Amino acid sequence: MEAPRLAIVRCARPGGPGRARRTRSTVALYVRARRLLAGFEYPATNEGPVSRTLTIAGWGYVALCGAIMAIQPRPPARGEPPSPSAPFRGEAGAWFARIKPFCNAVEVDVQQQHLPPPSGTQGAGYSAACYALAGKIDLAHEAIEALPQDERGTAASIVFAIGHPVADAGDDASAGPIMRLVVEYQPENYMALYHAGISEYMLGEMDFARTHLTRFLELYRSEDGWRSNAREVLGRITP
Repeated sequence: MEAPRLAIVRCARPGGPGRARRTRSTVALYVRARRLLAGFEYPATNEGPVSRTLTIAGWGYVALCGAIMAIQPRPPARGEPPSPSAPFRGEAGAWFARIKPFCNAVEVDVQQQHLPPPSGTQGAGYSAACYALAGKIDLAHEAIEALPQDERGTAASIVFAIGHPVADAGDDASAGPIMRLVVEYQPENYMALYHAGISEYMLGEMDFARTHLTRFLELYRSEDGWRSNAREVLGRITP
């Protein structure tokens, strides 16, 4: 049976350099219009006062419209907002930023041996995240298991933060195992449960998908697209 295409709308990331440039242009246009209106600057023209007045009014109107467009907030989109790149904090974060280009199946083992992660929970979490991105889930599991039991959930949260954009991008082959690893240490992480279940369904792992999506529905009560999608998929795999 062909897997359904789940209609999940991602929010656009607000702001950015483009918007900053538009805002600066609008401000400059607005200042020019104010100067015109105040009589400090007039466009060169041989036409009469009526034409000059219309020119000034036109500049003012354009500046006002531009200012409104620049500051008007965007309406919220339905669905989960996009996952920003996880911040790489502290010594362990700096280590991960350096090693991230090598978090692939070919290079990850050699690089982590050559450049070991810092000790502690953060180091283990980023190390596990790197292994997880490379598809080395067993090694990611080992990195977390090396920690005291009460620190493993924190390390798993780092794996979730790094792996969440992979799930959002629709890479089911990679996202399913990563999210299943997270759920092992954070069984109440409903978004990890959701992404794990959807990825497992797409990959034909129906038993895992049923377990994770059922638990997701038990934890997540908002009647929105996420809950609707989970119910729809469960309806397809539950006899």
